[in-house]
Amino acid sequence: MSEVQGTVEFSVELHKFHNVDLFQRGYYQIRAGLKIPSRIPHRLFATIAGQTGDSSLCSACIHENNVYSRIFQILYRNEEIVLNESMNFKVHLLLDGERVEDALNEADFQLKLDLHFTDSEQQLRDVPAIPLISSRTLCLHFHPRRGLHHHVPVMFDYFHLSVVSVTVHASLVALHQPLISFARPGKGSWLGKGNPEAGPDQSSMSLENLVFGAGYCKPTSSEGEQRCQQQHSQDPSSESQAFAIGKCPRQQPGDWGMRKKRVPLFIQPLWLVLWKQIFKGQQKPTPLLTAIASVVMTQETA
Repeated sequence: MSEVQGTVEFSVELHKFHNVDLFQRGYYQIRAGLKIPSRIPHRLFATIAGQTGDSSLCSACIHENNVYSRIFQILYRNEEIVLNESMNFKVHLLLDGERVEDALNEADFQLKLDLHFTDSEQQLRDVPAIPLISSRTLCLHFHPRRGLHHHVPVMFDYFHLSVVSVTVHASLVALHQPLISFARPGKGSWLGKGNPEAGPDQSSMSLENLVFGAGYCKPTSSEGEQRCQQQHSQDPSSESQAFAIGKCPRQQPGDWGMRKKRVPLFIQPLWLVLWKQIFKGQQKPTPLLTAIASVVMTQETA
């Protein structure tokens, strides 16, 4: 299977920020980031169009491939701020050479826009620590032949009612043999080792959780006995399944659910006939068998 390297460029521009009904006056900032599915080996690079290199509160900056807009102050209702922040996201993807178009169509590209706020001028010294108050995610349906060209107003939630106008363009700009190295997602073992998204370490998982699932709780002895009795009443042949779930005392064959009686040898045939008539309901027990059974029971209990 041959692999090719595809390069997709996203151009994002933040035009205007409109205060519809923000509750607080203060300093606001918009942060944009591109999310690529982890199942596709990729490398992401973010740049700012027309960046001169100086980093200040009045200019945009990049932090961990996320673009931070300049910090702007909101004082009045229905106030409009012109941002004109342009940024580029260049994504290098490692694709299957036999299904390049399908892989790009199925790729779930997402543009995440975060709104941050602070009312303290001292906190502006540490820009990455400005609190997040609202977030929106745009799903980008990219087509390798037609590209992507959209202009949309993005509205934040009701408690931070504001709108930012965004223009997004995307295009497949290169398709060639792999020229850079990619970090491939870990396949892991059958226990899920090596996969960072598999959750907690499963090497210490008990056998019960491994067989019956992570949500399995081991029953107590009383619960096990009750569950075992219910399964025996429903299906006598499910004895092995009952012992796999909970512990319960094993019944001996011929007990019929009660303590075994020591019956004399000469009465055992009559005793068995009596029990068959009573439990299987074939016919009403004869008076002779009933009398013999009562005598035997009296001797055994004594």
